[in-house]
Amino acid sequence: MAAIVEGPLIAALSCGKPVYLVVLLHGHDSDGQTLINHALNWAPTMPKAEFFAAEPGLARDGVPSGRQWFRHGGH
Repeated sequence: MAAIVEGPLIAALSCGKPVYLVVLLHGHDSDGQTLINHALNWAPTMPKAEFFAAEPGLARDGVPSGRQWFRHGGH
């Protein structure tokens, strides 16, 4: 499994230190930015939560900007 190297973040909407951390992991043919856009809709219902859309550290074969969590045989 790849290490987490980066990813977009939405800070908690409440003032002060966040109470919760929601970590979003994307699947095949997606990315952290797509997931964090969904979190924009969820944030108002969870104002004490910080949202982090993790990006995997492995480059995806054949896709210059693609990232993946695992190496897939034959894919």
